[in-house]
Amino acid sequence: MITTSIRSLNALKRWNKNPTEKAPIVLEWFLEWFFEKLLDKDKIKEAIEARETLIEFTMICEKIAKEEATQRVDGNFFYFSGYSTTRWRPKWIALEEQLNRESP
Repeated sequence: MITTSIRSLNALKRWNKNPTEKAPIVLEWFLEWFFEKLLDKDKIKEAIEARETLIEFTMICEKIAKEEATQRVDGNFFYFSGYSTTRWRPKWIALEEQLNRESP
């Protein structure tokens, strides 16, 4: 099986609607883009949408429940944010707090 890379959120959304490969590569661009282009610019609504899209992708690829996919995605975000504790970790923690406020 040939694996390709998905390099935009729109491409990821398209793949989620019609999965054509078992597991295209996503995380190599997604994590930096998520933190630099969304959280660094305080685009919270867009960050939540991007996170949900990645959770859906993880569910499809790994055939797991949303709760497990959410834990996997958020674990990756938390781990990645540790690479720059002064810049990204506070932003990720702030987003987590926002998500907790919006949860039923």
